[in-house]
Amino acid sequence: MFDYSVAMGRVRSGPLATQPACDGGPERRGRRAGPAELTALAGRTTPLQLAKDQLIPVAPVFRELLGTPGLRKGSTTLIAGTRGAGRIALVLGLLGAATAEGLWCAAVDLPSLGLVAACELGVCLDRVVLVPSSGRKFTPVVATLLEGCTAVFAALPDNVASSDARGLTARAHERHCALVLVAPPAGEGVRTTGWPEAPDVTLTAVAGRVCGLEEGAGRITAHLLEVVATRRRAAPREVRARLWLPSPEGAIALAEEGSTPNGRTSREAAGAGG
Repeated sequence: MFDYSVAMGRVRSGPLATQPACDGGPERRGRRAGPAELTALAGRTTPLQLAKDQLIPVAPVFRELLGTPGLRKGSTTLIAGTRGAGRIALVLGLLGAATAEGLWCAAVDLPSLGLVAACELGVCLDRVVLVPSSGRKFTPVVATLLEGCTAVFAALPDNVASSDARGLTARAHERHCALVLVAPPAGEGVRTTGWPEAPDVTLTAVAGRVCGLEEGAGRITAHLLEVVATRRRAAPREVRARLWLPSPEGAIALAEEGSTPNGRTSREAAGAGG
């Protein structure tokens, strides 16, 4: 780990003009530091981790929603929405790119996470730790997984103590792990106030519609979602997108304006998929 105190001590040990020249030149009080000296100084004080190393890969369709090219390590994300709108599809969509890159992820209290659907969305199951039910040990289970995983996806309980929530948020930040909370369906007892701080990003599935089920029979071949993202650290604060998770061709992609699974209007599709 880079020791900032040592670096700052070197800088404060005297005026820059009195420090030995990095190229071996003479010391002269009042001399301006040259480019070579400034470059060497920057090399001694630059953190070892670059900004791109602080991001967890995601599919391109999520970048505009998140406001960053990936899930930021140490951040907290909330996935919300009504029943059937596509909350679990969002979880699988975010899991795909991370596990494909060989990163370890965990899913806690998400028994409806379909493994077949996960594979079809590119999730590498060999890199996913599944905990179908944490029982009354939600906090210690999630805390343990935050120690060894790059991202932890967990269903948000309605009885987590504020002190436990703060502890998990701090643990995620300290361990550079993304914590993704999945709220219960809207209108069914969701309680996000138990988390003391607002999440960095909230992804809300406001409408969803599947393709392939005709008159109650058939096989799901595509899933169209409308998602609203609320970001704390990006402008504009709220953005909206329509996603295929997956598309009729089996890919994760943005949906063109007006496209619907069964040729219906956008309004009809949203109403039917609520």
